[in-house]
Amino acid sequence: MLTHTKTVKESEGYEYVVENDSAATIVGCSPSLAGRQTIPAELDGHPVKKVGKGAFSSAAFAGMEIPPSVEEICDGAFYWCAQLKEVSFSEGLRVIGDRAFAVCSELASISLPSTVAGLGEMAFHKCTRMSRVELNANLQSIGSFAFGGCSSLTHIAIPESVVEMGDSAFFSCTHLKHVELPGGLRVISDGLFYKCSSLQSVALPEKLETIGKWAFKGCSALASITIPDYVSEIGRQAFDGCSALPAIAVLPVNPWFDAWQGVIFTRDMKKLVRCPEGMKGGYVIPEGVEVFEDGAFDNCALLKEITIPSTMKEVRGSAFHCCRNLVKVTVKPENKSFRVSGDMLFTMDMKRLVCCLGDKHKTYEIPDGVVEIDEFAFANCTRMTSLLVPDSVSAIGQGAFAGCSGLATIVMPAQLDEITQRLFFGCNALVDVIVPPGVKKIGAHAFDGCIRLAHVAIPDSLEHIGHWAFYGCKWQPPEHFGKSEPEGAAGSDSILF
Repeated sequence: MLTHTKTVKESEGYEYVVENDSAATIVGCSPSLAGRQTIPAELDGHPVKKVGKGAFSSAAFAGMEIPPSVEEICDGAFYWCAQLKEVSFSEGLRVIGDRAFAVCSELASISLPSTVAGLGEMAFHKCTRMSRVELNANLQSIGSFAFGGCSSLTHIAIPESVVEMGDSAFFSCTHLKHVELPGGLRVISDGLFYKCSSLQSVALPEKLETIGKWAFKGCSALASITIPDYVSEIGRQAFDGCSALPAIAVLPVNPWFDAWQGVIFTRDMKKLVRCPEGMKGGYVIPEGVEVFEDGAFDNCALLKEITIPSTMKEVRGSAFHCCRNLVKVTVKPENKSFRVSGDMLFTMDMKRLVCCLGDKHKTYEIPDGVVEIDEFAFANCTRMTSLLVPDSVSAIGQGAFAGCSGLATIVMPAQLDEITQRLFFGCNALVDVIVPPGVKKIGAHAFDGCIRLAHVAIPDSLEHIGHWAFYGCKWQPPEHFGKSEPEGAAGSDSILF
C-alpha cells in the first residue's frame, strides 16, 4: 500500500480513500483477503471507481471480479499477484495502467470489455502462463512491453481500431506463431516482435509506412515477409536473427525500396539495404549498386560466395558481420575501389582493411601499410587465435575483434592512441595485454567479458577508461580511474551486435 495524504478508511477488508467526487479509490487490502474475490461496487456508500497504484501488489488472490463501477485500474494495481489465475473485467472500465498486471505469472487469459481504450506500458508483462488474449474492438493503443514475456501466447489478433503499439509490445513472446495486424497501422514500432522465435508469418498492413529497428529481430522461424507499398523506412537490424528467412519481397509500386533476387535495395538500386539471413549459396550483387547499408549481410551464415560489382564505392566492416561460412568474395576487375588479399577485403590503396572474409584461419597477418581497420572487421572470427597488426595501423574501429573467443595473442600497434569501445568484447581467451604507450583512452566495454584477462600493462599516457571497460575481467584498473562497473550503467547482457 502506498502512503496517502487523504484519510485511509477500511471496509469489508479493503482500504480506500474518498476522492473529491465522493468516489472511492481502493489503496490496499487486508492480508486476510485471499482466494477468489469480487471488488464491491460501493464501500460505505461511495462508488468504487479506481483500484489505486499498487493497491493489491503481491496479494494472494486466485481470482478477481472487477465491478462495472470501476473505471480505472491504476499503475501496478495487481503487480506480482503470483497466485492470480483469472480476472473478470466489466463494461465501464476505461484504463488499465502501467504494470497493472505485470508478473501475474499464473494469469491464463484476459478478455477486455469494449470500453477499454488503451493498455499501459508493461500492463501484462511476464504473464508467462497467458495463452489467450481477447482485445476489444474499440482499443486504440497498446503500451510498450504490454505483453512482453508472455511466453505461452500463441496467437494474437489486433483489432482494426488500434492505431499505436509501443516499443517491444510483444517482446519475447517465444511461442507466438500467428499475428493479425490492423489494416490501418502505419508504424511497426522498435522491437515490436523482438525475440518472437516461433513467429512463422505476418501480413504487414497495406498502409504501413515504418518498420522500426529490431522490429522482427530474433524471429528465427519467420519464413516470409513482404514489404508493402508505403513503407519508406526500415530500421536497423529490423530482420536480424530471422535465420529461416530466405528472401524478402517488396511490392512493385513501392517508391522507396525494391527487391532483387530476395535482397532489399533502395528503389534506385544504388544501396543494398539487407540480405536475408536465410539466403543460401552465392549472391551476385547487381551492377549499379554503390554502397551497403551497415550490417547489410549481418549473420548471413549460409552464404558462401559474394560477388562485388564494378560500381561499388563504399563498404564498411560491419557489412559482412558474422558471415562465418563465407569462403569466397570476388571483386569485379573493373572495380577501382576494393581488392581482396589473404581472405581480407581492402580498399584499393591497401590503406583500409574493411573486413575479414569468413572465419577460416587461426592466424591472420595484416600487411604493412594498412592505416585503418574498420569496425567489426574481424568480429566473431572464433577460429582466429592470433593476429599480427603492423605499426602502420593508427586507428581500429569499435568492435573490430569482438567475439573472437579464441584470440589469445595480439600485439597492438605503437601508433594507436585509442582502444575503441567493444574492441575486444568477449575475447575470453586473452590473458595478457600490453596497451601501446600513446593510448589516451580505453572505450566503454573495450575488454568486457574477457574473463581470463589477468594482466594489463597500461601506459602513463592513459587518461580515461570508459564504463564497463573491464567488466568480468580478473584484472581491474587502478582506483583513480573509477569503478569498471559504475552504478546504473548497462552490463554486457545489453550489448547488441
